[in-house]
Amino acid sequence: PKDLTIGEAAILAGLLPAPEYLSPYRNPEKSLKARNEVLDRMVITGFISEIECEQEQEKGLPDSLSSGPAGSAYLSVNGAAYRAPFFVSEVLYYLQQQLGKEFLDRRGGLKIYTTMDLQWQEAAERLLYKDGKSGYLTDTEAAIVSMAPQDGAVRVLVGGRSYERSQFNRAVLAQRSP
Repeated sequence: PKDLTIGEAAILAGLLPAPEYLSPYRNPEKSLKARNEVLDRMVITGFISEIECEQEQEKGLPDSLSSGPAGSAYLSVNGAAYRAPFFVSEVLYYLQQQLGKEFLDRRGGLKIYTTMDLQWQEAAERLLYKDGKSGYLTDTEAAIVSMAPQDGAVRVLVGGRSYERSQFNRAVLAQRSP
């Protein structure tokens, strides 16, 4: 915390109402708007001066965020800004179908519990990613799904070699021959 600038701290505080929706990776404009609202409140409460607020509000996102998630400790193996991107994207799509995009955007802060095993998920992502880099089958795609036989719970869902390169989820959307 002591190494954060006022603007960085305001970005973090601005994320709290809806972390996914206000993520600087997903919604840089909304993230900046939330940051600016926090800075305005900091002036009202006397934590910073109006001049400091204006100086921070003139700045864009910090370089570490505006250039994308590269270098982020939260970067998934295959280049997305959050972990298990194919799995998470499928969950978000399902929620959007069930609840509506407006509800999710307005509401934020939902806690969603899934059957994913993050350790297995990331191992599967690494496997596909490394296989794609090994020189063998570099132009082909692949997908992995692992389900618990007892109850059908999806433990792993990887829809391709690189989410950054293609968000098409082959595990769910690809056509297969009979």
